[in-house]
Amino acid sequence: MMVYRTILLLAFILFSVDTLGGIKTLSCANCSYIQKERIAETVARTRNSQKVVVMDYANESAIKFKVYLSESRGEPIISVYQEFLSADEMHDVNVIFEYRRAMVGMLKAAEQKPIFDTEVNRLQIQQSNSKPIPSVNVRNENLEDGNYYSVGNIKVRVSPFDFATTSQIRNNTYDYYMGGFKGQFAEIVSGTLNKINIPSMKEADLKLGIQFVEYDENFKEINIGRASVVLDFDREKLDFLFLKDKDNNSIPTNKSDAPGTYEFDTQEGYDIFRTYVVDVFGGGGGGGSDCRVTKTKNINGRWIFTFTC
Repeated sequence: MMVYRTILLLAFILFSVDTLGGIKTLSCANCSYIQKERIAETVARTRNSQKVVVMDYANESAIKFKVYLSESRGEPIISVYQEFLSADEMHDVNVIFEYRRAMVGMLKAAEQKPIFDTEVNRLQIQQSNSKPIPSVNVRNENLEDGNYYSVGNIKVRVSPFDFATTSQIRNNTYDYYMGGFKGQFAEIVSGTLNKINIPSMKEADLKLGIQFVEYDENFKEINIGRASVVLDFDREKLDFLFLKDKDNNSIPTNKSDAPGTYEFDTQEGYDIFRTYVVDVFGGGGGGGSDCRVTKTKNINGRWIFTFTC
């Protein structure tokens, strides 16, 4: 996986919270009470009772449930009961809402910065972080997959293939867009009473969209790919929800995802994709466990290739 060398203090604090065994949170935005009960049922895995707090980040509300898993005539039975949040738990719920608002502010502040050009040296990063961080209002969006409620979008001048394979590019991109928020996050999280686990970015219904761009000879911006990611602050890594090239093919980040059929507008697009697959996962027609092209077609000017690994 892709590991960030930044946000060390925040990662330490979040690790400390998790190890203290606070109550788990699950999200369900704009859900009915019955829908929240169904979400709570997913924590039932043993005969012991489990507690969970279902967070509605759209309306900044929370409900605590106690969940039991029992058995009758060989069939599992799940029972869900609502419990009142204690004063300390309610305190931590409010800390989580504040923490999430800060993360949304981070994403929206990142959107206001100029495109990050990976060909520029670290002076661009230093100048970016020396500027005041703008005040940004929370903006919620309804997304296609329905799983995430708030999203930020940034642009990076780099190939999506280079972004996937070069950790320094990912580190510099993070430093440029989000490097000035570590202290703010740490201060907020330090106020928790450790009764409820601080959620990850993904668990808090947040994600970051990345648009990869290049410029033609007339300095016109050209889209060459896109990605959706979440930052895992606890384990200091970046998780791709998806990564796509300019032809809208999913770029595999694991070898198990590489086999499949891909379509390209040009032979050049295929050549770039194939080079990436061979370099990252092995190939070159040697057989065995290597990735290689097993089928090619050209339909109405579109190149279609099938990879196997």
